[in-house]
Amino acid sequence: MIPYFEWHSIPFGSFTLQVWGLFTALGFLLSIFLARWKFSLSHKKDSSDFIWDLGAWIIMGALVGARLGHVFFYSWPYFSKHLGEIFRVWDGGMSSFGGFIGGALAFWIFVRLQKVDFWQAAEAVLWAFPFAMIVGRVGCAFIHDHPGRLTSLAFGVQYPGGARFDLGILEIFALAPLAVAFFILRKKEYKTPVFSIATLLYYGVTRFFLDFLRAIDVAGADARYAGLTPAQYGSMVLVVIGCVLIGLLRKRGAKK
Repeated sequence: MIPYFEWHSIPFGSFTLQVWGLFTALGFLLSIFLARWKFSLSHKKDSSDFIWDLGAWIIMGALVGARLGHVFFYSWPYFSKHLGEIFRVWDGGMSSFGGFIGGALAFWIFVRLQKVDFWQAAEAVLWAFPFAMIVGRVGCAFIHDHPGRLTSLAFGVQYPGGARFDLGILEIFALAPLAVAFFILRKKEYKTPVFSIATLLYYGVTRFFLDFLRAIDVAGADARYAGLTPAQYGSMVLVVIGCVLIGLLRKRGAKK
């Protein structure tokens, strides 16, 4: 079993740094650096300014979306009676898929305003995605905010009260093969959005099945709708988008 170790904060005198927030920020920062490098392969000029600005928009959109996603997808019965607490982000409560929606909307708006090729920008951002998510999930693993079902398997975490899956740790391992493949193909340039489609399908499928391992017997367990978590419905949307893109590309190829 993996030992249970919690690390929630880092004190600096009168200031306290939250570990989850630190690794989330590091993940965002890493994604900007990596996306900037990837984008610069096909855009030799002004790529740095564009990606930094794009990254700022995505971060703002993701933060807003993550909070609203948590409020409306996971905890609306509570927040509907405590509207004043919706903006108390320091109390915790963020949804990764809400962040994806907010970040994607901010990406779409900014790319259209800047008149940059949508798929070239998307390829850079989604190529960097698995690396950023792994770093962000390290923070989740330290604070154990995604407890899973009880297990006797060797890679279970020895939570107080019994060994459980830890979805933060499992997602790190699940994303590792995609990150390795993207690193190997890091200098490849494709005429079609290969990295975007691969990210949508891979993450959608892995996240859908991983969420079946989430705990249902703990306080604050994820909401279920018809037996599925909000993230599983989001995962299905990602897979559908990936499949639609493949279909459109095949149709385009057949017309040539």
